Amino acid sequence: MFYVRRDERGVVRGLNRWPPVTGPIERLNVDDPEVMSYLEPQSSATAGPVLRGAQFEAALVFLNVTYDALEGEIDIMSGLTDPQRAYHRARCRRGERYRRDDPVIVPALRALGATDAELDKAWAAAKDLAGSEAV
Repeated sequence: MFYVRRDERGVVRGLNRWPPVTGPIERLNVDDPEVMSYLEPQSSATAGPVLRGAQFEAALVFLNVTYDALEGEIDIMSGLTDPQRAYHRARCRRGERYRRDDPVIVPALRALGATDAELDKAWAAAKDLAGSEAV
C-alpha cells in the first residue's frame, strides 16, 4: 500500500510508504497502474526494465558480481556522504526496485567491469525470469 499525492490535474506526484503528516492523500495498492507508472516512468527509453529484489540478485549472478563487491565499490564512490553510502549499501541488499539507470548502483557495477551491453543483457535476462514463474 502506498500513500499518494496528486497535482491539480489529478496526476500522481508524490509517493510514500507512510502517511504524510499534512495534506490530502489517497491510499493505493502497489500494483495500481498509477503507482506503477510513477515508480516505473516510461518516458526514458534507456531506463530499461525495473527489477525486483530476486531479479536484481539474478542480474548480479549474470554479471558475476557479489553484493560484497558492489557494496565495497559504493563505499569508495566520491560525492556520497557517509549516510548516503550506508543508505545505498543497504538498498543493494534490501531494495524493492532496481532501475537500469540507477545513479549509484549502475556506476558501481561499471566500476567493477560491467559494460553497458552486459548490463542491458543481465537486466533483460533477469526480467525474463519473472515470466517463467507460475502465478
